[in-house]
Amino acid sequence: MLVKAIKKEDLPDFIDSLVHAYEVVAPVKKEFKYAFDRITSSGQVELEYDTTLLPPRKYLLPQKEVLLKYGMGGKSGVEACIESGKKVIFGVHSCDLHGVWLLDDIFAEGRKDAHYLTRRDNTLIIGIDCKAPCAPNSFCKSMGTLRPGGGYDMFLTDLGDVYAVQVASQAGRTLLDHGEFFYPDYQLKERYYDAWKRKIAEFPDRLEFDADRLPVMLAEAYDDFLWDALEEKCFDCGACTVVCPTCYCFDVQDEAEINMERGIRYRKWDSCQLQDFALLASGENLRGKRSDRLRHRFFRKGKYFKEKFGRFACVGCGRCGRACLVHIDVLRVFNQLKG
Repeated sequence: MLVKAIKKEDLPDFIDSLVHAYEVVAPVKKEFKYAFDRITSSGQVELEYDTTLLPPRKYLLPQKEVLLKYGMGGKSGVEACIESGKKVIFGVHSCDLHGVWLLDDIFAEGRKDAHYLTRRDNTLIIGIDCKAPCAPNSFCKSMGTLRPGGGYDMFLTDLGDVYAVQVASQAGRTLLDHGEFFYPDYQLKERYYDAWKRKIAEFPDRLEFDADRLPVMLAEAYDDFLWDALEEKCFDCGACTVVCPTCYCFDVQDEAEINMERGIRYRKWDSCQLQDFALLASGENLRGKRSDRLRHRFFRKGKYFKEKFGRFACVGCGRCGRACLVHIDVLRVFNQLKG
């Protein structure tokens, strides 16, 4: 991995250069919240943000995405709709990078998803180090997402007057032409390593046990009364899945024009927490009980994906607990398993 550096005063020019060459998405201030949004200048970027309302997943898996257009009758035919525009997502924290990394594996497995993978191939991601825990219920250190592991092309670490820059891909190397980057000297490298040591020491371990025990603990709690207790609180609203960096469930629908000559097929976000998600055409519901749906979500986050991909589907960002109307918090639930 190539390590470079850039002076903090030169970063705005680097961002503006990217804006002229790509569509750039970055964290911006939205009233009292932060959100990833398209920018037109470096002055809009908020790098000192805690967390964003939605993860950058929405730019790789849009909330509504047209998959194909088709004709009927005398105008029959099918045309795939695959987005291919170049994009840069700037200022992504390491927990969200882990979410992207997992989605990359999910959509490349088996029958590859050309829509996601084409968009991903045309998207460069620049991460940035977060200096402090974003919320009391975030637990990225416990879930192993405090440092970036994959899913990015470039990563910036704030060292005061400069940013140390990790370049993780060939695409990331091409971005070096857009800024005044230089090779760090020995002292700057030492500052870089010391900064990471301090960060690891300062971030708390909020999970009360080693995360690697989660799959076994969840398996042992499959029939636990905990899921029934959570059922009494849950509203079935699906807010937790909307804000999650790794949730990707979607529904596919056809929409024909009123003259029935043409139509589109699109997919839109769906949620495994909604009552009809696992409803079959025969009328049976594979997870008709709210407690079954809640348990399924926690098992996917803490067991199923760890066993399949070697990484948890919970990145410890804490968004779901903050979005939940009744404060069902994944950190609290995981810690309750210990008892």
